[in-house]
Amino acid sequence: MSKNIEKAKRLDSDERKKILNPDQILPLFNISRGKILADIGCGTGYFSIPIAKMIGEEGKVFAIDVDNDMLLVLSEKVAKEGINNIEFILSKEYNFIIEDDIADYALIANVLHEIEDKRRFLDEAKRILKSNGVLFIIEWQKKETTFGPRFEERIDIDECINLLKTCGFSDCNFYVINDYFYLVKCFK
Repeated sequence: MSKNIEKAKRLDSDERKKILNPDQILPLFNISRGKILADIGCGTGYFSIPIAKMIGEEGKVFAIDVDNDMLLVLSEKVAKEGINNIEFILSKEYNFIIEDDIADYALIANVLHEIEDKRRFLDEAKRILKSNGVLFIIEWQKKETTFGPRFEERIDIDECINLLKTCGFSDCNFYVINDYFYLVKCFK
């Protein structure tokens, strides 16, 4: 578990908060209280926890990840904070193990570049979204930086939007978050 603990520390680091601050990014989502969001590839809950607070006790976050160690770290954090509206889902890469048409929103943050079959992954995200549900994707800008994934692994904004349209998503809009990240918002 030491490799995963090191990854967990990086995901929750102060350095990450400086370049990808949930308090600055989440207002762009315009998420309503009482809704359901699936955080796909939630890791240690970097976004799951603040979103759970935004949607309130009447809402729900499905924290979905393929790594049980990450979900254990998240469950400890949630217990400490007394958060009761997060459900932990240990999934497969292309099967999120929740029912069809359940989520009002889905978030894929810094995960898509790691996925081999991106279309299959996005089709699974679409499956769990309600009709007219909103998908948010946060990804690294496709440019050289001194940290983050290799340039070849990164997805250009236009490439991301074209992929989403190929999967049947519509009304795709993007926002440049900062020098490192962008956000794409689209509808099922």
